[in-house]
Amino acid sequence: MYKNSKLSAFTLVEMMVAVAIMGILFMITITSYSAVTRNAIGTALQSDLANTSDQFKVYKATYGSFPTTLDNKNCPVLPKADVEYCITPSAGVIIKYNIINVKEFHMTATKDGITYFISSKGTESVNVADKDATCGTGYVWIPGSATYNTSDFCVMKYEAKIDTNGDGIGDTSQSTGYNTWPADAYPISSTRKLVSSAAGYPVANISQNIAIAAASNASYVSGCTTSCHLISEAEWMTIAQNMISVPDNRADASLDLVDGLSRFYSGHNNYHPDNALVAGPDSSPYFGTSYSATDTAREVSGTPNYTQRRTMYLTTGQVMWDFAGNVEEYTSGVASGSGSQPAVVGHNAYDGDWFDWYSVDQRGTNPISPFPQDATTIHEPDLWAWTRGMGAVYSSAIDSGTYSYVRSGAWDDCTVEGIFELRLDHGTNETDNGDMGLRVTKTLN
Repeated sequence: MYKNSKLSAFTLVEMMVAVAIMGILFMITITSYSAVTRNAIGTALQSDLANTSDQFKVYKATYGSFPTTLDNKNCPVLPKADVEYCITPSAGVIIKYNIINVKEFHMTATKDGITYFISSKGTESVNVADKDATCGTGYVWIPGSATYNTSDFCVMKYEAKIDTNGDGIGDTSQSTGYNTWPADAYPISSTRKLVSSAAGYPVANISQNIAIAAASNASYVSGCTTSCHLISEAEWMTIAQNMISVPDNRADASLDLVDGLSRFYSGHNNYHPDNALVAGPDSSPYFGTSYSATDTAREVSGTPNYTQRRTMYLTTGQVMWDFAGNVEEYTSGVASGSGSQPAVVGHNAYDGDWFDWYSVDQRGTNPISPFPQDATTIHEPDLWAWTRGMGAVYSSAIDSGTYSYVRSGAWDDCTVEGIFELRLDHGTNETDNGDMGLRVTKTLN
């Protein structure tokens, strides 16, 4: 007898289903593993920050202030050297410590592209990426400052641009002739919104009053709610204070072949090219300037070309573009009345003049101190000279008019430009010739 038999086998469809299931299981496994790995890294970073923060608080209780200087082994040098308080991170973790003033520090811990942040004001660390995600596309998170009584907030990473088609990207379809958007001729509206993006011409030809109104209108600002507003003086100084504490924002003194001084990067300010610039990727901080970090030549007013870097780092490790220069930017601050401006007593020009901050002896009646000297504990000889990239102040000791606070600098301001530049010669309803812009901030939800 013969027995009928059939060989069984998988059909092509069955094999495809099996492979698909295996692929799904593999992706689930990889995703779960990645999540576990990220969580483990996050836990290690938080632990390192908590331990270091606690030991520095003990250091302050012992020596009267937080360490103002660390050596190359991350051990305190001032106010007193003590190896007991050296930073000793876990394997593969990089800790960066930034002293804001003797009563406040910021610190980050980073591993495999994950960064956590803690300050002396807080007891818990936070994931920087999570904070930025809460702020929204085009915005970065700024930790609040005890000096300026600010809470955490979000700020445009780039100068305000204009989005005319709702794609969230700045446009270049209109220009003042200086690669800036003419807001006087093509005003901001619900269909022509302010946006923070690398692309697009910065907004210009706008008055402070219009800037305040536009920035606070939720339907005029892409990605914003009713918490939007023109950056305030307290917020500007909070950011400037943050930036000045980051060593990476200063060029090494060894680069300077003339006077051997370190300088803060001051952005696009030497009118080469003679117009505003669009922003580029964070990996190209000199985008559009034709210069580099090692270009020590001096083309304009004796300022080295390497100072034209357009990006500034925050203590969170994040980057902001053109905070020191490219176009000038309004804050909501106003000086009104004789003696209200920070100025030099005895320099009696009604129309004002440029001064180094160290020479100003009239503090004015400002609710928020604009002085860079009040923002930090760093006091080097001549540091507050505009030739060091800090920015200067344009003011009058006797002018009794009402003037808007104008910060940062334009592409042709040369050595007076910097993160602390302040000019007080524009009325609140006055526009300019294409170089006056703005930046929007919003409350952190």
